[in-house]
Order: sequence, then C-alpha cells, then structure tokens
Amino acid sequence: MRADDLNRVLTGQTTFVALPCRSGRASFAPELWAEIRCAEGNLASGFGVRFESQTKSMSEPKRPGVDGDDETSIGVATKTRPKTKRPSQYRVLLLNDDYTPRDFVVWILMRVFYKAQEESARIMLEAHTSGKSSIGVYTYDEATTKIEQVDKIAKQYEHPLQCILEVESGGEEE
Repeated sequence: MRADDLNRVLTGQTTFVALPCRSGRASFAPELWAEIRCAEGNLASGFGVRFESQTKSMSEPKRPGVDGDDETSIGVATKTRPKTKRPSQYRVLLLNDDYTPRDFVVWILMRVFYKAQEESARIMLEAHTSGKSSIGVYTYDEATTKIEQVDKIAKQYEHPLQCILEVESGGEEE
C-alpha cells in the first residue's frame, strides 16, 4: 500500500480490503468487492474466499440497487478451514509366554520397535513379571504393521511370541 493510498483511507475518502492470496501475500484494492483481485491478478473468489459484505469508495455517489442503504460497508474476506482430527492412537502390548527366550524378545524389540537394549530389557522383564508390557503408542497403521512384523519373525524362528493392540485415545479435534 502506498503512502497516498493510506492517507486516503485515514481521511475517510476510500476504504480498502485485504485479501489473502495463494502466495500468502495480501493485496489492497479499492472500489467494489467484485473488482478486487489478488496479487497474482486472479479473482479472489476463485480461491474459495467468501465475502461477508461489500466495500465501496466513499467518494463515489450511491448507485440505487447496487451499493445498499448504509453509508459505508466494509468487506471482509474469509476462508473457512476444515477442522482436522488427530489420528486415533493405539497401544501395542507385549504378552508373556513361557517358551520364547528372553534374548529373542529383546532382539525383536530392538529390531521392530527400534528400542534401545536397556529399554527392550525393561519391557521384556515387565512382561515376564506382570504378564504384559506396553511397548509404545502408535497410529493404527503403524501398530498393525509392527504387530504383523513381530508375528512373522516369531513364526519364522518358531516362537509363540505375541503382541496385541489396545485403544489408547480417539481422534480429538485440534
């Protein structure tokens, strides 16, 4: 916006509307809202912009049926954003069995879940003493993929090791 344009706005000679454009810049345009264009030269309505009301030059005379009855109306361009939800989270649990060697369980936790050796040993011992242990919280796709990997490797080495899925939290709005 140039200094003389700003001066006209401050003195009440005209009104301007700032419009968001795809490039993230705003363009200031006088006159009727139908003539307002973004910095790229495209009509603002082409980008899903909704106009709340009209704007007009205060120095122009009213045109019946076009400008409305009020003396000055200011146009606001808004874009409605869809509300996003966080993906549902699932806890992967390691189940204890009396046949799978402890070293194999630690190795699986390191290989599939990328846990450090100390953390893998802690998870394995917790499952051994209490019957099950939480490995981590993941999205549904990640959790099911990791469980399938554990099942495949355990069957390959002929061990009955099992992991199960438990719902941790639903998809809350951000």
